[in-house]
Amino acid sequence: MSEHIISSVLDEGAVLAILRAPEVVDCLVNHRPGDLVGDELCVSRLSSKAFQVTGSKGNFIIRFPGDEDELSRLRKEESVQRELRVKVHLKIPDTSVLEIENFPVFAIHRMIPGEPLTSDIYDHLEPGARDRLIMDLAYFFYETRNIPLATACEWLSLQEDEEKLTAAYGKPGWFGGKTGASMRASLAAVLDAQEMRSFEEVVNLFDALPVELGYMVFGHGDMHGFNMAMGEDALGPRLVGVFDLGCTGILDVHEDFFRLSLISEDLLERVIEKYQDLTGYARPLRRDRIAIYYRAFLFYLMCELTGENLDHLKKMLQRHVEYYQDTYGSIAG
Repeated sequence: MSEHIISSVLDEGAVLAILRAPEVVDCLVNHRPGDLVGDELCVSRLSSKAFQVTGSKGNFIIRFPGDEDELSRLRKEESVQRELRVKVHLKIPDTSVLEIENFPVFAIHRMIPGEPLTSDIYDHLEPGARDRLIMDLAYFFYETRNIPLATACEWLSLQEDEEKLTAAYGKPGWFGGKTGASMRASLAAVLDAQEMRSFEEVVNLFDALPVELGYMVFGHGDMHGFNMAMGEDALGPRLVGVFDLGCTGILDVHEDFFRLSLISEDLLERVIEKYQDLTGYARPLRRDRIAIYYRAFLFYLMCELTGENLDHLKKMLQRHVEYYQDTYGSIAG
């Protein structure tokens, strides 16, 4: 492990001391986070290795990688954001990974101001604000899909071989096959008999999904409401930016959409329709495939949660099943 990567947990005081060190100040002056220099700073913890830094000129996020893999992901974010920023209409972060001699390596970016997009916000949007949100999301998907596969592979240091990419990334790797089997024991302890039957159905449907050439695209990979920043103007709440690009990569085009169901099935449906309008239905999306991914994702999350959080996921799954049956009928059809 690099001597610049620290395995211990930092506290807020240690982070503040790092930011005030002359060597770090000199480095920040030469980067966009130079706005932090000379400010009275307040540091608050977000997780064991992530902190929010607040100054008079804005809020920043600073992250310390725990190992080489995390450092590689941060470097990927820095590279992808630099290339993507000029290709999309929404704001995205401007991450800098700073490696300063005798200090731990860290990534820093200015926060995009705004609130997360929640189900409650969406449900209370006026028609004009709702239509604008749908267009902004659909157009962001359209912009990222228009990035040539060759270009995206260059950003991600991948070989442009569609057959190999399809074999490797044609379905999410966090579910199905051996992964689905390993989840079974965890879920058996928290699900009732009917819920376990639903899980087994999703496993079978997921495993039966074919991987097909022609569906691999560059995507955000984690488009849910808490990775979106909502501002507000005279028309109402509006989407101003998206962040957390650590999961960006080459993926099945269907995979980037399903997390919108965490906010609202209605939102997902409207975004799909608008997106397909923009593409001229050149590559029609499969609702059943998106639905299987979403249900699999909810079961995946259930392995990690208990109590009220687990109950909430179960209600979300039931809401989705009822919506899908009312709208499309059987998922297997």
